[in-house]
Amino acid sequence: MEKSKTPKRGTRLGIVTDFYYAQIPDRLIRDSRIPVKARLQYGIYHSHSEKKDFRKEIPKTNPYQITIANELGCDVRTVRRNDKVLELEGWIKVENRGWQANKITLYLKPRR
Repeated sequence: MEKSKTPKRGTRLGIVTDFYYAQIPDRLIRDSRIPVKARLQYGIYHSHSEKKDFRKEIPKTNPYQITIANELGCDVRTVRRNDKVLELEGWIKVENRGWQANKITLYLKPRR
């Protein structure tokens, strides 16, 4: 008699129940001054952050620009341009760390 395999952790009856998500604030989604790719980039930053709950702690992340560009399907220059737009509008804070990946702080409301 063959012993049945138990599902791995995070699965239920062989169906994966772990998933990743990203949040984009409603005000950002509806802000027509910000390009669509910049809004999507905010969501990608949130999906890379470890802290997902804005109520408990401000999400921070530090992915490489090339990683974000690959996920967005665009050039690194577009990622930099979107960073500037999001930072000027107060949705993110970019800390340049030289040769390391930039540290990105995400805000739920724009900080101007």
